Amino acid sequence: MIIGLVDCITNKMDAHAILDPLVQQTDFSIQVFTCPEPFKAPVAVKKAFDSGVDVVMVYAETSEEQKEAVDLMHEKILDLEISSGKYAYYALLFDEEWRVEHQMRAIAEKRLQQTLQEIMESTHGIKREQTEEVPPVESEAQEFIQTETPHGRPLF
Repeated sequence: MIIGLVDCITNKMDAHAILDPLVQQTDFSIQVFTCPEPFKAPVAVKKAFDSGVDVVMVYAETSEEQKEAVDLMHEKILDLEISSGKYAYYALLFDEEWRVEHQMRAIAEKRLQQTLQEIMESTHGIKREQTEEVPPVESEAQEFIQTETPHGRPLF
């Protein structure tokens, strides 16, 4: 399965260098599509879909100030998803999330890893281990309901 990685020339982090070791542990491969800035990402996504990739991951670094432009980018990519029948996933990193470069790298690594996990879950049905919350037995629930507050009144 081929992941089309859409990144931007303006990014400080090299998403391909971060993602490549993670992808090597899977049956995926990466094909990179670079655009000049985050708001040109829909063009790169279209190129990726047209080239035959199975899914696209968009990695962009931007700021909260450009939220409206990010929303517009997302809307345009959604149109491409609908017309192609393929999915795009996002690993966005906002300037406000980090202060120093090593912090930025750690957040970028985490975001790319989470996005790769989402792709694996949706394409291969691979789920993260989840702990199932066990509901309390009726006696525990009744005991909790009868618990008195510090004022001597029942909780409920």
